[in-house]
Parts: sequence; structure tokens; C-alpha cells
Amino acid sequence: MSFVSEDDVIDVIERYFADTWRQVLNLEIQTPIRRITHVESMLRYGVDKPDLRYGLEIGDVTSVFQATEFKIFRTVLTAGGAIRAIRIPGAAGESAKEIEAWTEVARAEKAKGLAYWHRQADGWQSPIAKFFSETELDGLRKATGAQPGDLVVAVADRVEVVAAALGAVRKAVARRRELIPAGRFEFVWVTEFPLFEKSQESGEITAAHHPFTSPRPEDLAMMTTDPLKVRARAYDLVLNGTELGSGSIRIHDTEIQQQVFSGLGMSREDAVRRFGFLLEAFGYGAPPHGGFAFGLDRVVMIAASEETIREVIAFPKNQQAQEVMTDAPAPADPKQLRELGLELKRPPAKDPQQGSAKP
Repeated sequence: MSFVSEDDVIDVIERYFADTWRQVLNLEIQTPIRRITHVESMLRYGVDKPDLRYGLEIGDVTSVFQATEFKIFRTVLTAGGAIRAIRIPGAAGESAKEIEAWTEVARAEKAKGLAYWHRQADGWQSPIAKFFSETELDGLRKATGAQPGDLVVAVADRVEVVAAALGAVRKAVARRRELIPAGRFEFVWVTEFPLFEKSQESGEITAAHHPFTSPRPEDLAMMTTDPLKVRARAYDLVLNGTELGSGSIRIHDTEIQQQVFSGLGMSREDAVRRFGFLLEAFGYGAPPHGGFAFGLDRVVMIAASEETIREVIAFPKNQQAQEVMTDAPAPADPKQLRELGLELKRPPAKDPQQGSAKP
């Protein structure tokens, strides 16, 4: 759509989903749908696709342990990391086996472990409780709101690891304790995504969404000084922890587009070589424009209360990327390959005696 802002696009999509849910499921969706920022979503839920059907929100307890002498926490804080926690109501009696299972969930997200405290009527019980002062333990109680009978779990690590680990633990706890209500639909918009992110592999700055998403005007001054803090005019619609689709307001100004390319380490000459057609088109005048694209299969999956999109796709692929009904992928016909100018080359076989490849 042309000449639109985020609010215009979001309004259209909200009315679309409300009408669809009314006609197909005979359910009313409360509009306007709530909105939370990407920063808030990562802090409170550990993911950018939050499931709001249950609580278990993540809380920051870094300040509680700011002066701690507990070595693991101290090391993390000295390195600029964070400590966050989840209060699990009524879970003080949870078995050590189950807590270990949740610890493995956290470790799968690169956390080193999962700290935990049982809140009893006479205080905290935990293998590590003795390492903390009464002031710290009381601060933990106040920060988490823990009551007798509750369990508090925490992760101390780099911010991104803490978020991912507790986000995964939150889901695991909800499933284990059957906290997810059936037949409930909780929509939420996640807004203000970062424009750039740092690649975990190379450390380079890359586009978080794509390089044509418009930055927020108030953040333009940080494009050269602090690019990772620049927010995008991007938005995702999330339902029950699943992203239904995403959209953005696009760049329509040549200079802003060039600034984004520069933020990605692309020289002006390289940008012209690769995207000169776009930069030139902007020079003739392009309207502000934006939109939204959703995954129909995911919408149908959730509306049908299914767990996987394979249940709502006519010809689904299995986990080996095969479509068993039509036996696809099938061997390519040599005639088709010739028409396309393609040739299949197999890797050379290894000699089992020499351990080297045969010609």
C-alpha cells in the first residue's frame, strides 16, 4: 500500500483477522490487538514470538546480585552480562529430575546451567542458597514476588543467551505443568525490531529483516555511531507463540537507502553496481509504502488447532524433505537437464584402502 504508516497497515490486517475468525471460528478477536516492542518481548518472554496464553514472565534480577560474591554470578556481571529469573507458582515441590530436564533445555540454548531456589515458609532452599547473603535472598523474593510453595529459576550469562535460555525454559515449564489453555487465541503485534544485527559466525553487521526496511526517523543519527541500536519500522503478528506474518514500511528515499547500505559495509560504488536500478528509481520519486505478508499454512494450522503445518498442507514433505504421495523429488530427466544446460556431477568416490578420492 502506498502513502501508509505502520498504523494503517496494522489496522487493515487486524480487521482482516477479526473478520476471518468471526466467520470461520465464530469467535471474536478483541481489537485493537495489543502491541509490544521487540525489546520488551525479549526481556519478558525471551523470544520475539511470545506466547501470551500463560504467565511465567521473565524478570531482570541483575541489580539484586550486583554486589554478590557468588563466583559464577560475579564472573558474568564483570563481563557485562545479565541475570534474569522466572517465578514458577506452586512448583517448589518439583523433582530434581524435572529441574535437571529444564536445565538441559537451558543448556541447549548455550547457557552454562540453571540456578534455582525453592521458596518455603521458612525461607529459601537451594544447593546454592548458602552462597548468598540475606539481603540478596530477600531482594530475590521482592524482585520475583515469590511466595511459599514457588520455585524460582535463573540464568546468568550474556544477554542474548539469557533471553534464549529462559525463553525455552518458559515454554518447557508451561508444557510440563499444563499451563497452556486449549482453544484460546492470544494475538500480539511485536514492533520496533532492530534494523541491524551482528552475525554470530562472522561478527559482521547484517540486515535483521532485509536492507530495504525503513529505519525509524528518530534513530537515523545512530546509523553511523551505534547501528545496532537503530530500530526498524517493522512489525510481526504473533499468535500463540507462532509468527503469522511480518511486514514493514519500506525505504523510498535514495539517501536513506544509501545510509543503510553503508551500515552494512557496502561502499557507494558497490551499492550502485548492485542496486543502481533501485537508487535511480527513488530519484524519480517513490511514495512511502509498506505492507504485510502472512503464511497461510500457519494461519490455517492454528485455526484448526493443529501442531504442525504438515496437517494442513495437501502434499506435505516429511523430515527428509520428501513428498511421499508423488515420490518427490524424483530423478531429473536427462532431456530436461540438456534443455537447461545442466549436468549432474557426483563427488568422486573414496578409495577405502588409501582414504583418498579416486579420479
